[in-house]
Amino acid sequence: MNEFAYLGEIYVRSNDVIDLPALSLLLAKTPCGPLYARHA
Repeated sequence: MNEFAYLGEIYVRSNDVIDLPALSLLLAKTPCGPLYARHA
């Protein structure tokens, strides 16, 4: 979650406009998954 906040902050700083739908689409493209092969 910290990385999502960091990416969102960088996006807002680079565009000077807060466009929440565009921000959500950008963050949806961010790959994420479990740290290990198991789901425990």
